[in-house]
Amino acid sequence: MKALAPVIALAVTLSALAETRNALAQAVDAAPIAEATRQGQKVDIEADNMEVLDKQGKAIFTGNVNAARGGVTMKSKTLVVNYQSGGTGKKGQGKSGATSDVTNLEATGSVVIITRTQKITGDKAFIDVKANRLTVDGNVVVEQGGSVVKGNQLIVDLATNRSQMTGGRVKGLFTPNQKTP
Repeated sequence: MKALAPVIALAVTLSALAETRNALAQAVDAAPIAEATRQGQKVDIEADNMEVLDKQGKAIFTGNVNAARGGVTMKSKTLVVNYQSGGTGKKGQGKSGATSDVTNLEATGSVVIITRTQKITGDKAFIDVKANRLTVDGNVVVEQGGSVVKGNQLIVDLATNRSQMTGGRVKGLFTPNQKTP
């Protein structure tokens, strides 16, 4: 019976690791953010102030910024939307029919990104629209259910749903899915 004890302990450990792997896979899930960036729907932005610097291709939202699109909400103190004016667009897009393509967004100050499955917080976030990449910097925390991952920088490739926490030590608390009998 004593010889069987290490085998049982190993089986229990492997079972726990398998459950932890599932929790880890869920802890940094970029799919909801990627879906929101691909959708051709409107973006609702509310803020205390807005300034447009058209010659610089910038719209600056400040104070209690709340931007929502496709079930994803981003809150921050400041949001800078950089854009390039393009050619003519579809009918009904203003008097001239000119379009603007957003190139990137930079949120600073107590950034919170909320999806249907998780909450991501950090000091600042940068979304490169053309590269389809999200970077969250400074005191990054990703929460999903009971699982929490903390680090200095989160880089997410929204096209492949690949996430990487970098910039020093990473700390994770993973809660396996509870199966109901």
